[in-house]
Amino acid sequence: LCPWCALTAFPVLLTLLRSQLAADTGLDLQELRSRNDRGHALKCMSEAASVYVARLHADAAFDGVIGCGGSGGTSMVCAVMRALPHRVAKVCLSTVASGDCSQYIGGSNLVMIPSLVDLTGTRLNTISHQQLCMAAGALVGMIQCCASTPPPPHRRPVVLASMFGNTTKCITQCQEMLDTRGFETLVFHAVGSGGRTLERMATDSGEVVGVLDLTTTELADEVVGGVFSAGPERLFAAGRRGVAHVIAPGCIDMVNFHSMAGVPSRLKQQERIFYEWNANIVLMRTNRDDLQQIADWFVRVARQSTGPVAFLLPLRGMSLLSAEGGPFHDPELDDFFFQYLKKSLPPNVAVREVDCAINDIEFSRAAVDTLITLMASSSLSGSLPATSPSPSIASTSVSPAAAAATPPAETVVLEATRVTSSSADATTTLTCPPSLKPKPGSNRERLLTRLRQVLRENKPIIGAGAGTGISAKFEERGGADIIIIYNSGRFRMAGRSSLCGMMPFGNANKEVVEMGHEILGVVEDTPVLAGVCATDPYRSGRMLPPFLEKLKRMGFAGVQNFPTVGLVDGNYRCNLEETGISYALEVEMIRQAASMDLLTTPYAFNAQEARLMAAAGADVVVAHMGLTSKVLESSYSL
Repeated sequence: LCPWCALTAFPVLLTLLRSQLAADTGLDLQELRSRNDRGHALKCMSEAASVYVARLHADAAFDGVIGCGGSGGTSMVCAVMRALPHRVAKVCLSTVASGDCSQYIGGSNLVMIPSLVDLTGTRLNTISHQQLCMAAGALVGMIQCCASTPPPPHRRPVVLASMFGNTTKCITQCQEMLDTRGFETLVFHAVGSGGRTLERMATDSGEVVGVLDLTTTELADEVVGGVFSAGPERLFAAGRRGVAHVIAPGCIDMVNFHSMAGVPSRLKQQERIFYEWNANIVLMRTNRDDLQQIADWFVRVARQSTGPVAFLLPLRGMSLLSAEGGPFHDPELDDFFFQYLKKSLPPNVAVREVDCAINDIEFSRAAVDTLITLMASSSLSGSLPATSPSPSIASTSVSPAAAAATPPAETVVLEATRVTSSSADATTTLTCPPSLKPKPGSNRERLLTRLRQVLRENKPIIGAGAGTGISAKFEERGGADIIIIYNSGRFRMAGRSSLCGMMPFGNANKEVVEMGHEILGVVEDTPVLAGVCATDPYRSGRMLPPFLEKLKRMGFAGVQNFPTVGLVDGNYRCNLEETGISYALEVEMIRQAASMDLLTTPYAFNAQEARLMAAAGADVVVAHMGLTSKVLESSYSL
């Protein structure tokens, strides 16, 4: 690579690139010129160039990219580099490559080299020639080194983990345990850049199957104003991709500053505890307000997650400094955080309390066991190593005494209990409590006996949806075991799509009641179930039990969760969950219906939801396989 040729060709390349960007990304160059706003133009060009170069790499993967510039050029060059995967070598020669470069690097692996002198014009001087050669040599060396180094003989599934000096022992122990189970653990130093890189890897790497986020101190720095913030997007990436995610409040008891001089005066004026960690880092103990904001952050993460997530709480210390005898030891303050978090989290999110400090071996075991369990229930479970043991369902935990006296599965209660230091290997389960089981002699028990007999005869249980009385009569005559009425049936009878039932085209629960008056009177013996929209804001909470009682009085034998948010994914699903229109409401509806001795046959869309429904007393869990047309297409391809 000749730096002189690169510089002299630069104006021509820029002209070509501008026109190419405009053609490929829809960029309006004329609008940018007429606006005459350099900052706006730079922003638009950076975004377009990032998209364009990422497409180039997707079409024909290249091994490296190099760029140079002052503050504006560096901003554009680095934006392009950040859009590329970590396996691409990246070098930026820059006049601003000194001091805090975190805003340029972000979560990428790009290397910034100081230019020493300004890069103006097309004429090289002694220093600029030297630095350009070094930058080009660095890029070539990176590419050649990677090309000559053979990859590992066996690529293992990857687990990402966050670590701090205060949690080094904990993460080291977890890393060793995961290694023996066939996983590769990538550890990120939670100093802002580490958290951003972890988020980027969780988003981009197809090899990542789990995230062990046991050090979440960057949240404290973001909330309070410390120097190690990873930004407002920390913790969200794993859930958006559906990756198994174990979260602990590791080191949220502290905020980081480079020195006492760097601590804002407003914090100095408060009654705060400070501790000098080393010559360059001063730590400040978080207070109640800080911890409450961090707990609210955790809750937002849980609500938006589309994959399995669990929280582990180290009851005897969230860091080395808050363990017994440490300068930040404050059990009362820690307990306030634990109680507030447990009260605020959605009911379908697992919380495991571990009665030890975060660096104790028992906590590491609990963390790894929980992650293994969540990974097994994740949509990415097919990539797990075959040597990994089949874990139990780790949503609740029991003490040693309770583990020794655990009754049969159907009598295990759901309430989370504490894990003590010696109970980390205890088997944990999530099952249905006795109060939700069918009552002897009830109609529900009679119906389940009938359905079990169908299975004993090696026949499938047939559940048929009915939209009119005549269709229900024919379904019963044809031998359906269950008839279900839900609002989409009315749309189907009108020749419309079933998905109309998911749209705001009517009142789903009201329509089911109306259809019930038509259908229940013409069905003789087959149990009829109502499709209940559990997320209806006018039927949830205290209004749900009376509605279920009404359905029971009408003659419905049971319920099913439809319309269901389980059919929704992506950003819209995240928004629904965050605003409380969640699958957890459907689980609660099934629980209340089971407590009323109604037959329950809920839809589930993954293993975790199936377990939640089973634990809520579901009698039949229906694995939703997608629209009928998709199922037919899939069957032909098997």
